Amino acid sequence: MYIRDETFYDGYSQNYRRGLKLDDEHIERFIKGISDKKLANGTLEIYRKTLVLLKEHIREPYVITRETIKKAAEVQKSAGYGGQSINRLLTVANSYVSFFGRADLQYREYEDVSGAIQPELTRNEYLRLLSTAKIMGQERQYLLIKTVALTGVSLKDLTVLTVEKAASGIMPDGTRIPECLNRELITYADQQGIKTGIIFRTGKGQPLSRSAITVSIQALGKYAKVDEEKCSPRCLRKLYLDTQDSIRSNFELLVEQAHERLLEKEQSLVGWG
Repeated sequence: MYIRDETFYDGYSQNYRRGLKLDDEHIERFIKGISDKKLANGTLEIYRKTLVLLKEHIREPYVITRETIKKAAEVQKSAGYGGQSINRLLTVANSYVSFFGRADLQYREYEDVSGAIQPELTRNEYLRLLSTAKIMGQERQYLLIKTVALTGVSLKDLTVLTVEKAASGIMPDGTRIPECLNRELITYADQQGIKTGIIFRTGKGQPLSRSAITVSIQALGKYAKVDEEKCSPRCLRKLYLDTQDSIRSNFELLVEQAHERLLEKEQSLVGWG
């Protein structure tokens, strides 16, 4: 799939000869090339729109290099784009150059969003994401969302979840898998003909990348009417943690109330006054 630089850039400066063409023809070749990964149409559309936006940043003669990717990210940052949007631009650009055999052009200085104010995904919005995935027949997206929201698993561990682990009822990080989710994971793997190994795979049998998982979830948000910033593994994991904290708080309140009732009963029996 690699095409020699001089095929594109004879007549241009030496800097351009070191780059890779980014035009409509090659964007479509890229989209067609990754479509066999069974990504949802919405995901493919996000990739296409992101590359068209990148092309507008680069302008003619539409040659992508590490420096042009960096400058495009800087332009977005100065224009007030959020860290997640900038990181998506970098992820898609890096996937594009890698697809054409030019991983040397990748720019990997991602924005640190760890300290940013994180948007809150409500439980109703989460259920809306699941319902939308179900209506659209996107079972893999449904399970990706549900697995993170019900176990709080990290993307690193999600990408290595195996049939064997699902059968044991334990996630790679040691978290117990709820029975309802466990049944769905095993059924999905069986229907996909996956008898052993990684559950979440591309059409070619390779494990899904972390970026592909994130983009896939964000693509579903458009149809579920949920803000894109909320459609991320990070927000799903926070929903899991918040839900756990809420249940613990309610349980502690019940314990406190039960203790208070016990004391009142004892007071009525042997109280001094």
